[in-house]
Amino acid sequence: MLKGKRKLGIILLGILTLVLSACGGTVTKQEDVMKELQKISTEIESYHLEAELVVDHEGMPQNYYVEVWFKTPELYKVALKNENKEVSQIIIKNNDGVHVINPYMNKVFKFSKDWPHAKGQLYLYQTLLNNVLEAENLEYEYKEGMYHFAYEVQNGQYTAKQEVVLQEGFYPKMSYMTDESETVKITVNFENFEANLPLEDTEFNVEEQMKTGVLEPMDATATMAQDKSWTPLQPEYVPSGLTLKSLKIVEEGNSEYAVLQYAGNDANFTLIQKPFSEGFKDNNSQLIELYGKVAMLTSGANPTLQWYDQGLEFTLSGNVSVEEMERIASTVYRPAVK
Repeated sequence: MLKGKRKLGIILLGILTLVLSACGGTVTKQEDVMKELQKISTEIESYHLEAELVVDHEGMPQNYYVEVWFKTPELYKVALKNENKEVSQIIIKNNDGVHVINPYMNKVFKFSKDWPHAKGQLYLYQTLLNNVLEAENLEYEYKEGMYHFAYEVQNGQYTAKQEVVLQEGFYPKMSYMTDESETVKITVNFENFEANLPLEDTEFNVEEQMKTGVLEPMDATATMAQDKSWTPLQPEYVPSGLTLKSLKIVEEGNSEYAVLQYAGNDANFTLIQKPFSEGFKDNNSQLIELYGKVAMLTSGANPTLQWYDQGLEFTLSGNVSVEEMERIASTVYRPAVK
């Protein structure tokens, strides 16, 4: 009997030792945390994540969703989804370049390879790790089992602040960005994250994804013709001093398109909306994400931004800055049906 009690005591002591060791082994000091993040950033082989994006469109919050597959060294598949979690576009980066699949039109567009490095996204795990590791004047705090990081980044014409929250295991929990007035503009809530899982290369093959992941092509002309109350979409955000000067509906064959012109303060821009036609023409242009969809930026004296949304083609051009064009374009969206 005594031996049994002694044996049980040894077992309990061993368990207690393990528990205390685990508690004491939690990495919390900033120097040690940074070493762990550096190790993860170089050793991670693959991951899959799902996240919700909440974007503040000039005081009007809009929800989007994103699903990401990554395999080392540079294979990405990103499914951009609308507020109903329906896939609107898919970005695939493989050894052949960067490709955008538009499910509604059953089309594939190819871009240059600078994505996602040209403009890191807050929903990409590597972007968060790199931002934290490379940040100057990094603020760090460990509280309630979470790792909190804050740092400043240059976002176009102003300095923004980004914050990243990692949970135990250094997996992503949340990230968000504020503007110059410290208003939260983008919030990313990570709903699921799996690291180092087996992913086949076919996951990043455009032809294979076209077979399995596209919808029936949408006839935008027919859709607009059925909707007798169709009216042009106007941006919620317009640069200060600019106002809508004209709105024209132009008939072209069996369809019609809209031309909206804004001007003021020696600046102007034009927004054209029409049924999908030929698609992106310049595959050397820069890929820009507009939350739930992607756009093509053509540089020059008067830059042009082109994107597609549910069978419609949008073209934005003028002498406003690229940052302003992105803000304008990101607020031209179809309101959710209640």
